[in-house]
Amino acid sequence: MPSSLLKAAAGRAALAAVLLVAAMPLSGASAASVFEACSEELTSYCGEVTPGNGRIAACLYAHEDKLSEGCDAAIVELADQLDWFMASLTDALQTCAPDIEKFCAATELGEGRIYRCLAAHREALAPECQGVVTGIAERLTKE
Repeated sequence: MPSSLLKAAAGRAALAAVLLVAAMPLSGASAASVFEACSEELTSYCGEVTPGNGRIAACLYAHEDKLSEGCDAAIVELADQLDWFMASLTDALQTCAPDIEKFCAATELGEGRIYRCLAAHREALAPECQGVVTGIAERLTKE
């Protein structure tokens, strides 16, 4: 395979791996749970802040010494979920790229379709990729 085609295939596999995990919901914690738990703080300290580009997060960070325990706990939970998300993304990219290209090249990207494609082919995946797909499924169903 010419190197330009190989690079294109690797790029497509990398994008698919990103979308594999990015399309998965973060269970337990979400931005909505932070907004709910931090509603008082958001009103008091960040009411004048225009949402977007991390400005709300920056506002909460600037007032971290004034956050309630519930707000702080929701932020920590979301941060833990995001840590898991990023580790899963890295793992999926490094491990499943060949299987994404092999089994899911024709799969439309978005809305978890790449993940569902891999899950549907779980038995035929490389053992390492099977582990990634199983790990993601277990994490999403346990919380």
